[in-house]
Amino acid sequence: MRPVSNDTYNAIVQMVKGKYKKAVRDQTRAEKNAAVLFWRYRDKLSIKVRNGKSILFHDKKRLVIQECMSDMIRKKQLKLKGSGARSLAYEMKHIWYQRTESKDSS
Repeated sequence: MRPVSNDTYNAIVQMVKGKYKKAVRDQTRAEKNAAVLFWRYRDKLSIKVRNGKSILFHDKKRLVIQECMSDMIRKKQLKLKGSGARSLAYEMKHIWYQRTESKDSS
């Protein structure tokens, strides 16, 4: 899955826990999108608690919040000590999951 907004992330976490109870007419667009994502990937989503925070995983890889993406890239780049874009992309691919969309050849 691609990085999601903070509202979508929190809604999916509540849905996986089974605590999400909000009328459809009161849901925001982000919450409705979260419901669609949850329905599509419900078998692959899981939650682990680390340091008191609920972290969402998709296929055993952490789901990233869009707002945190730049901080995560910066931290990983400092850890790799500027060894290049290829190693940074390789590390990010294995740690944080990001689904790529298939492109039509036509």
